[in-house]
Amino acid sequence: MECLLQELHPNIVIIGGPGQGKSTCAQQLAQIHRAKLIKEDYDDRFQPKIVRIPFQIVLKDFAQWLADEPEIDALDSYLAEKVGKLAKHPGDIRPQDIQEIFSKRDCLLLLDGLDEVVEPKLKKQMLKKIEDFLAEREFSTKSNVAVVATSRPNGYDNYFDPEQFIHLELEFLSQEKVTEYAQKWVEAKRLTDEESSKTLNILQDCQDDNHIQGLLTTPLQVTIILIIIKSGRRPPSQREDLFNEYWLTIFRREESKDGGKAIIKSNESFLLSLHSVLGYSIHRRAIKKNIKSLLSESEFKDLVTNFINGKKVIAPPQ
Repeated sequence: MECLLQELHPNIVIIGGPGQGKSTCAQQLAQIHRAKLIKEDYDDRFQPKIVRIPFQIVLKDFAQWLADEPEIDALDSYLAEKVGKLAKHPGDIRPQDIQEIFSKRDCLLLLDGLDEVVEPKLKKQMLKKIEDFLAEREFSTKSNVAVVATSRPNGYDNYFDPEQFIHLELEFLSQEKVTEYAQKWVEAKRLTDEESSKTLNILQDCQDDNHIQGLLTTPLQVTIILIIIKSGRRPPSQREDLFNEYWLTIFRREESKDGGKAIIKSNESFLLSLHSVLGYSIHRRAIKKNIKSLLSESEFKDLVTNFINGKKVIAPPQ
C-alpha cells in the first residue's frame, strides 16, 4: 500500500491470484483518497503523497456497457453515466464534465479485474478505449492522472505496456502474516478473550499441519478457515473441500437462527443443488457476451421455478 500511496510510479498493475486481495487493495486505496478529500478521519498510517479524486471502474461492468452501448463507447461517457447515477442525477453529468475534472484536478483511475473480461474482441476494444482516454488526458490537457489496474496472472499478456506501467505481483502470505491477519480478524469480530485465544490456537495447529498449511496462503482462504474454526468445525486439507466446508458452515449458521426458514432446516441437498445450477448458469454467461454474468430478477425466478418443477435448467448465454 505504501508503494501505491507514495506513487513510486504513476502507473501500476497489481497481479495476484484469486483471494489475494487485488480488489480489496484498490478499494482501500480509493477510500483513503476519498477520506482525505472530505477531511474524514481514517487510519493515520495511510498518507497519500498527492490527494486525488478516485474513479473506480470495475472492468467487467465497463466491458458490458461497451457491448450494450455500441454508439456511445468512450470511457468519459461511461464515467459520466456512472457518476450521474451515483449522484442520483442521471443524465445531468456530461462527458465534458468528466474531462474538466480530469483537466483541473489530480485524479486516480482504478481499473479493477481485467481478467474477468474474457471475450478477446471485447477485451481488445475495452483496452483501446482506456488507451484513448489516457492519451487524450496526456496530450490534450495538463492532467495529472495516476492509474492502478488489477488482474489475475492467468492469461495476462502485458496488456498494459511494461514501459509505461510497473507490474507488482502479490506474494502468498507467510506464516507471520497469517498470524498477524488472524489477530486483526478476531479483533474486528470482537470475540471474547477466550474465543480469540481458542481460535488463534487452533489456527496455529493448522499452520503446523502439513496438509492444511498449504491452504493458508491468501487472505480469502485464511478468512474462510477462521470462520470454520469459529463455528467449531475442523478445517479440511484440500482446497475444494475448503469451499464445501465453508458452504456447510454458513448453511448451519442460517439453519440455527431463530425463526429460520423451514426450507433451510429441511432441504439442504435441494438448496445445494439449486446453488450449483445457478452458479453454473452465471459462469456460463461470464464466457459469453453478458460479461457481468448477472441474472435479472425475472431470469432468476424462471431458473428457480424450472428447477423446482424438475425441468432442464440452463440459462440462455445472451
